[in-house]
Amino acid sequence: MNANPRSILASGFVALDVVRSDQGVWMRAGGTAGNVAANLAYFGWKARIAGLIGRDDAGRIASHDLSDAGVDTSALYQHDEVGTPLVLHEIDGKSHRFKFGCPVCGRPYHRYRPLATTKVSKLLSGQRLADVFFFDRPSAAALALAEAHAKAGHLVVYEPSTAGNAVAHMRAAACADVIKFSEEQAAKFEKYFPEDPPNHQLRIVTRGDKGARFRLGPGAWREQPAHSVSVVDAGGAGDWMTAALLDSLGLHRPWQVAEVEEAVRWAQGVAAMSCLVPGARLLSSVLESGALRQQVQALLKGGPPKAFKPTLRGIRRTSKRCERCRLPFMTLREDRRRRGHPIMEV
Repeated sequence: MNANPRSILASGFVALDVVRSDQGVWMRAGGTAGNVAANLAYFGWKARIAGLIGRDDAGRIASHDLSDAGVDTSALYQHDEVGTPLVLHEIDGKSHRFKFGCPVCGRPYHRYRPLATTKVSKLLSGQRLADVFFFDRPSAAALALAEAHAKAGHLVVYEPSTAGNAVAHMRAAACADVIKFSEEQAAKFEKYFPEDPPNHQLRIVTRGDKGARFRLGPGAWREQPAHSVSVVDAGGAGDWMTAALLDSLGLHRPWQVAEVEEAVRWAQGVAAMSCLVPGARLLSSVLESGALRQQVQALLKGGPPKAFKPTLRGIRRTSKRCERCRLPFMTLREDRRRRGHPIMEV
């Protein structure tokens, strides 16, 4: 165990993932910010999450799961008037479908709510800033935290996932040392980033089975091919890549092209390993971090990775929970009353 681990503060989307696959049905904390924090805790980092979720059934499960993963949840605020986002993942073969409402009980799931700016001063006061600040939503609170970390010379990582607004994206890009996004999402926000980034800024575009490309400062784009594995599910691979990239990059800036290339290649190897199991975070349950590193080293040398067949118990069926999204019916009735919908008997 590292006696002086690196630290990360992640802020943004935290949700409860309900994963359904031929391996079973399970619930785990998810969302980009939640996954990156949990994955870095798995790698031995001192991880903390800042966000807003509900004081509800889904929120309790998500918060406890992050704590069990080694993440400090003292800044993951829970509120009675807020609902915890839930994402239903249906994995069938190589298909991964995301649902934001239940097709069985008819419940529309709650959406992301940003952390209040009043919490920022508390997060910054009396504590040493994290070595790395990560955010995926450019809310006012997240931008304030990002700019404070950037001003102090700490590493700032921005991984945009929603359209947002131009000013917010430009502020985020101005203080970020790393900007990472998928090629399919690029049209939403890449136009808001300067064409000639500062020398220290690393931009990474993931391209699925086509690999990735990166650009250091105003330099040329460099291509990195993907590693070939028998994909079970690619969900969450991008979050594993982000965590592995940060774990392998030094905190100094500017980086050299060769060290970025090596870090990206390693991170792609970890992401490829995550595709061997279903769900965004199941990899951490089937392999210890040391064993994962050995597997990735073998993969990078051209060796085949081990095949995984995790055995999971399905969640016990109960008349008190929806058979599909697993949320309690009592909460369903409360949700539908609050939203002004009639109660649906199921």
